[in-house]
Parts: sequence; C-alpha cells; structure tokens
Amino acid sequence: WTAEWPDGLPTDRRSVFLSTLPHRTQADALTQAANWYARALERDADHLEAALRLGRVRLAQGHGAEAVRLLMPVAARVQTPERQYLAALLLGGAHAQAGQWAEAADAYTRAARALPGCQTARIGLSALQRALGHESAAADTLTAAMSDTRDCDDPWWQYRFGYGAAQVFAWLRDLHAMVAP
Repeated sequence: WTAEWPDGLPTDRRSVFLSTLPHRTQADALTQAANWYARALERDADHLEAALRLGRVRLAQGHGAEAVRLLMPVAARVQTPERQYLAALLLGGAHAQAGQWAEAADAYTRAARALPGCQTARIGLSALQRALGHESAAADTLTAAMSDTRDCDDPWWQYRFGYGAAQVFAWLRDLHAMVAP
C-alpha cells in the first residue's frame, strides 16, 4: 500500500483521492485517521460516528481490546438498524481480535439479526466458527448466508468502499470543523 497505489485497488475516485494524502504507508494513514477521530472525540465524547470510525481504525491497527472499549458504547447507543448492524459487525471483529470468542459470536449474531438479509455478519460468524474448529457450524452458517434471497444493501460495503461524494464531503467538513484549531 503506497500513496501511488492505495490499497492496491484499481484506479478509481477513492484511489485518486487517497493518493493525494500526505501518508506513504497504510500504517501512516491509520495513525493519521486515529489522531483525527480521537481529536473529534476529545471535542465531543458523544460523537458516535467518530467513535465507530476510531474503533474500526484501532481494529485495523491490531488493537482489538481498545476497539472493543470504543465500540461497545456505540453498539449500545446507535438507533438505526444499519448502524446497529455495522457497530455489531465491527465489535464482533474486535472481540475476535481480542480473543473473546463467545462475545465475538454474540456480536456477529446481533449484527445478523439487525439486518437479516445481509451476508457480511454471517460470513464473519462463519469464519469465527471455522477458526475455532467448528467446521460443521461454519458450513451451515455460510450456506444459510449464501442461500438467503432477501434483498439487503449491506452497510459494510458502503462503509468500507464509500458513500456518495456529497455525503463524504459533508462528513469531512463536519469533522474538520470539530478538530480545526
């Protein structure tokens, strides 16, 4: 991952945008993002979006226990099914990274219940089950996820790969206003 070829993704708007940022490695980008979200939380400790995103960054940095600490209050307070799903999904990953297997399974299950037609949480649960040696349960979970025909606009994909440009710029303006000196 470099500024010249962010995330190794084909050149698209996200890659072009990322290539203009002043970081040279993914670690630098994550550190910068963590600093921004932490500053936003210093200004407004109740800013759920900043806490959610900081939790995701800390998870990506390999700090699962800290991500759990950040994401638990978010998961308890978000109101929409989409945000409940996303918070529980990230919390499942954080618990798993922290070695808290039962809590990870519970979080993935909560995410799957929040938006039953969405697959990412059930794929996460299946991966956890497989990692714990529960091959049959993992296969059943994955089969159920792949055969579910309910329509779902999985929030993970929007969160991971971006919302509409207007929404991103509005969030960036709000975040900048919160952290600007």
